[in-house]
Amino acid sequence: MTGYELRFHCAITALSLRYYYAITALLLRFYCAFTALLLRFYCAFTALLLRFTEIKFCSICLQMPYYRPVTSRCYVSTFRAICDSFREVLSVEVENTLRTLHIHQFLFFPAFQQNMPLMYELLKCWDSTEEGFKIKDQLLKFSTDEVAILTGLPNTGAEIIWHNEPLGGVMSTELKTEMTQLSRSTDDATVLKTFISFVLSNLFFPLNSLKTPRRLVSIASSLEEFSSINWAWTLREFLVNEFNRMATKLATEKPLGYINGFLPLLLVWFLEHINVNTPTYPDSRPRFLRWEGNTSIFYNSEKAANLVATLKEKQILYVIDGVSAVEAELVHADITSFQPPPSPLKQKSHEQSELPPAKKRRVKASQKQKSPDETKVEFQAAEGFAQPEWLSLLEKRMNNLIDTVSRKIKEEIGDRLDKIEDNLHRVEAKVDDLQTKFINHCSECPVRPAESSSSSTESVDQTLAGWKKKSKIIPNVDAESPIPMDDQTPTPSDEEATKLGDESPPVSTMQSPPSSPKKEPTNEESPSTKDQSPSTKDQSPSTKDQSPSTQQQSPSPKQQSPTTTCKEIVCTDEMQSPTTGMEIVCVSDTVKDLRRPAQTTMYYRGKEFLAQDMQLFIDDCLKKYAYLEDVVFSSGNIILNRRDIDHILLDDCLDNFHIDAYAFFVDRKAKAIPAIYQPYLYISPMHRILNDYKDPSDIYIKHINKETLRRTHLLIIPIIHNNHWTLLVGRLKERVWKLYDSLPNPQHKDICVTVINDLFKDLNKCFDADITKWRINIVRGTPTQSNSFDCGMFVCKYMDKVVGKDKVDWTEYKFWQSDMPRFRAEFAYQILLEGETVELMHVKDRIESAVKSHLKLM
Repeated sequence: MTGYELRFHCAITALSLRYYYAITALLLRFYCAFTALLLRFYCAFTALLLRFTEIKFCSICLQMPYYRPVTSRCYVSTFRAICDSFREVLSVEVENTLRTLHIHQFLFFPAFQQNMPLMYELLKCWDSTEEGFKIKDQLLKFSTDEVAILTGLPNTGAEIIWHNEPLGGVMSTELKTEMTQLSRSTDDATVLKTFISFVLSNLFFPLNSLKTPRRLVSIASSLEEFSSINWAWTLREFLVNEFNRMATKLATEKPLGYINGFLPLLLVWFLEHINVNTPTYPDSRPRFLRWEGNTSIFYNSEKAANLVATLKEKQILYVIDGVSAVEAELVHADITSFQPPPSPLKQKSHEQSELPPAKKRRVKASQKQKSPDETKVEFQAAEGFAQPEWLSLLEKRMNNLIDTVSRKIKEEIGDRLDKIEDNLHRVEAKVDDLQTKFINHCSECPVRPAESSSSSTESVDQTLAGWKKKSKIIPNVDAESPIPMDDQTPTPSDEEATKLGDESPPVSTMQSPPSSPKKEPTNEESPSTKDQSPSTKDQSPSTKDQSPSTQQQSPSPKQQSPTTTCKEIVCTDEMQSPTTGMEIVCVSDTVKDLRRPAQTTMYYRGKEFLAQDMQLFIDDCLKKYAYLEDVVFSSGNIILNRRDIDHILLDDCLDNFHIDAYAFFVDRKAKAIPAIYQPYLYISPMHRILNDYKDPSDIYIKHINKETLRRTHLLIIPIIHNNHWTLLVGRLKERVWKLYDSLPNPQHKDICVTVINDLFKDLNKCFDADITKWRINIVRGTPTQSNSFDCGMFVCKYMDKVVGKDKVDWTEYKFWQSDMPRFRAEFAYQILLEGETVELMHVKDRIESAVKSHLKLM
């Protein structure tokens, strides 16, 4: 390149740079100017909008929707629509039966609007001590006779209080669906049962949780029991409890939330007691049919408050008007309760009328006077700058908005408090259930050394005293294995252990922990202590004197029949076991009184999916275990009684004993066919429950160590949190956690982090890696549930599929929800069959032992 070309190239480059910087600077200036112009335009437009459209803007943007001060699940408009369709498929026999049961009239219950503002004003007038409504200083009683007159339900029969029973029946929404599916081809028994269940769950006792208590489902299945109950008293008692609960919340300024029960009945009561509206059909009976044409009655918050505040004396009826003796006799009501007493309101108004008028005028004059502060404020406002009218309006609207938002927050808090209260009731029911199981389990271990000098009565008193001390603690914390995969109680000989199938588990199956150390029996310990066994090293002298064959054949307390109940133990002063020479302790009447009878016959949804022999077997077992506390199946830490079987069959939520029992059966299948299962370790949900109760124990993780973790592939951890079951699976080779959730929700991963951290803390010396840093993946495409009570059964089925060696194609199981009744029935059948099998094995062992003893004597 020559010198001229170089100079020319440099000149062109310099010129290009100058133009580039000039154009860039011009663009920047243009951009800044344009941005400033937009900002000015935006500010000007905003100022104009605030100045000329402030009233319209505030009225539109600050308008908030109406929020109910109290909410109810009783929708009589939907109830009436379903009943109108139901009447088309009714047969004459069913209609006559409904008339006999005195519930045929509810097919025509008026489709009232909910009128929650009016209900709220009435709830504010409720007096809990008098059990009535105080309106204008006049007490209006809410009596059982009035409920009978209003509904046509007779005030006679047995009085029941069912709401203390645990929930767990079918959902009220499911009963609505079943009602719409009825046809003329449906048998009369099914039609009657479905309609009665529908009336009880959607009209009489609708609950916030939408569940139907099992007690009501049981009553709906028996027409004789239904007709023997005083439903007028039951309805009134339930509503009074709800009114008292609302009054307590009002007194403590808490949000009311949901109110349960037949709330439209209160509207009918109001229409009969307050002479404001005129009935369309005044001669119709029962009384709620008089208001068939008044279904459009509705009061908003303002109108409802004004109605109650401006009621006149002549508009308030102390009792229901026009009740004849014939009408009262039809429902077994007391006619004298409908005779109005002298009104205290008249006496009060008469006393006020005698006051001197001058005193009244002085009160009115004093009320009209303005305070000095208000006059001063008005004067200062006139002297200063005038405040714009739109700003005052905006301030007023903002205050209204704050009030509305705060009221909404209070309502949300009230709903959450209601949910917490419902959860508290469920927890209390679970605690009672666990206490009953613990007492029943202790009553099944009635063996103590014969040399003990204390009497049976003293031993029972000591046992009951120990139960009272432990009543607030989750039972069985000193059990021998996390879940009873195998009965690991030390046995007298290896031959017997081989016979009972107690050999150590193979590597490819679930590992069980070693047995916990045994304690020597002392006089201070309870005679029913679980750790006492005839196979312990320190035996009583009477036991040592037995022959070797007798000692080998004597079953340990765990090996005894799980169906033994306290009613089978006969109290004698010198009764001893024929095989062990141990004295049998009589269980006191206190334990017997805790037992409650169970249903001997039961309808459950999965029955139709079972074979005929399976149905007959379950029916026989239901008759055999006649008490809710009767133990059906017992192995290690698992104790399942008749109540637990009912929970499975009647679509109730499963608890930790159910999950552990299912894991027991899965483990047995894995041992029988190890080729199709992966090696895995199971951790009972009781481990986390004990940690939550601040009572940590390693009893459920003793079977986990470095060696077992090195030979296993999976960690199976069922988790119960907020009444919902999920399954957490740790894949040790892939170093990842898999979460199986039948109600997929990312928030369910939060509890998994806590479970993993606690597990790593308890077993930090066993893991080669930090399991808390593994990612948690929610498995997609798994079968999901469509109700609120099948999550436990879904976890059991997840567990059964996950531990297999074959890869699971979840699309093949997307219809699990429709198969849940069959799964539950098969699970209950398996538990009952296992209990019967174990009992037969014990009977066989005892017969063999008796034969051997007899042969030796010969």
